[in-house]
Amino acid sequence: MSVSSFALRPSRWRKCTEGEWSDWRWQLRNALKDASTIAECLGLSASRRALLLELPFRHVLSPHVVALMSVDGVDGPLGRQFVAQPGELELDAAASADPLNERAHMVTELLLRRYRDRALLYVTGQCAAHCRHCTRRRKVGRSCAAPRAQQLQAALAYLREHTELRELLISGGDPLSLSNGRLRRLLSALREIEHLEVLRLCTRMPSVLPQRIDAELCELLDEYGPIWLMTHFNHVSEASVESEQALTRLRRSGVLLMNQTVLLQGVNATPEAIEALNRWMLRWGCRPYYLFQTDLVQGMGALRTPVRAGLEIMESLSAGVSGLCVPHLAVDLPGGGGKVRFAPTRLRGVRGRALLFEGVEGEQIAYEDVSASSARWCARVMGVSQGVSGGAGND
Repeated sequence: MSVSSFALRPSRWRKCTEGEWSDWRWQLRNALKDASTIAECLGLSASRRALLLELPFRHVLSPHVVALMSVDGVDGPLGRQFVAQPGELELDAAASADPLNERAHMVTELLLRRYRDRALLYVTGQCAAHCRHCTRRRKVGRSCAAPRAQQLQAALAYLREHTELRELLISGGDPLSLSNGRLRRLLSALREIEHLEVLRLCTRMPSVLPQRIDAELCELLDEYGPIWLMTHFNHVSEASVESEQALTRLRRSGVLLMNQTVLLQGVNATPEAIEALNRWMLRWGCRPYYLFQTDLVQGMGALRTPVRAGLEIMESLSAGVSGLCVPHLAVDLPGGGGKVRFAPTRLRGVRGRALLFEGVEGEQIAYEDVSASSARWCARVMGVSQGVSGGAGND
């Protein structure tokens, strides 16, 4: 049974009313951002407190997330997503600050394009909670990441000129951190571009700040619909009463719901965890869409899972649950190679612990697995025998 974050709110907010707690603006104003305050509120040890102070990617935690985190603590499935773990400062030779090489694919300062028919518009650097596995941690939360009006106009001009573009992903940060007024102006301008047939809002608000999904927002999304809303739930510990209400409101407003999950060590890297999450998502009208291997972003080595874990999860799901409950297992290839699903037609071989994929333009791109034994297992399961090399000593 799902829990209410209001019922779980810690002593820091015990005197707030349910009306205040349900106000997304109150949630944003009261988000925890100071390392010392976070450490005190979460009861962190001195070493964990010191880690928070040292990290360049600062913490932001909505009161909603803090309340839900009280169930399993900072080392539980929710805490591991939002509170830095020991080792976050360790460098990984396979990782980088911009693992998808987004800078090289920016056609304007706000517009990212890697595919023929779609692009991504970066509209804000703000989020209600900072995920430790964030691909854009290099820019999220920084004041310089807030787009300027002239940057947005340049992006809109590009979108108008390129009629081959059919789909636009609206991302950030979190686009629903924008005010309703700014969101309305943005959607209005985009709906004037007739060849943009599909608009996707990429947001984690239904999980980390479901109070944002109020009647006013739902009316706005209905007005400019159909809108595809890509949520981001990773574990059933996020399945709050407030989130269920948010998904219900969105669905009743004609918003089309799909979920993207990232595989994270100690969070959801088991068939049981993913099945429980996906069954909950379907119950509330949201289709599991992608199950992602983590991007090779610097600072999250403790959360990475072997590729083998994802394949085992997919094998288990495919054998035992409805097709509606089975997402696509995918990886966003390093360097901007694009999203590929794990299938023999795209996996070409293995070298040491590197899985060798064919990218969107036919180029070969390596994705570093956790170990050579996992990489070899994956190649065997996916039917790849040619080009396989590397011995047990490469683990």
